[in-house]
Amino acid sequence: MTPLRLLHRRSATTLAMDRSPTAAVSALIATHYQHGGLESEAATYFVQAGDQARALFAHQDALHFYQAAIAALNEAIQLCQRYGDRHYEAALRSNLADMLHQSGDETAAQEQIRQSVTIYADIGQAHDSWQAEIWQLMEW
Repeated sequence: MTPLRLLHRRSATTLAMDRSPTAAVSALIATHYQHGGLESEAATYFVQAGDQARALFAHQDALHFYQAAIAALNEAIQLCQRYGDRHYEAALRSNLADMLHQSGDETAAQEQIRQSVTIYADIGQAHDSWQAEIWQLMEW
C-alpha cells in the first residue's frame, strides 16, 4: 500500500470519530476512504452525506452524494470480481440495489438483486442468507 493511500485511510478513520458529522464532513470522510481504496466504506459515508443533505432540503447535493455512493459500490463490485470474492460481491450488489431503488431506478435495482441471488445460489450460500434479497424483489 502506498503511503498516500495509508494517509487517506488514517484521515478517514480520524474524521469518522466525530459521532455527528455534517454532510460536508461525511462527504470528506467518504472521499478519503475512496482515495484510500476502501470503496464500500466510502459508499456508506456518501449515503450518510446524501441523507444529511436531503434532510436540509439540499436536494442537488443529496443527489450528487447518492450518485457518488452508487459509483463507489460499482467500483467495489469490480474489485470483488477481480479478486474472486463472490460472497462480498453478492452483498454489495444487494446494497447497490437498495441505492438504485431509492434513486428510482427500479429496473437496475431489480437486476442487481437478481445477480445477487444468482451469486448466492452459485456459491451454495444457505437459503436464509439470500431470502431477504428475494423479498426485495417482491416488495418493489
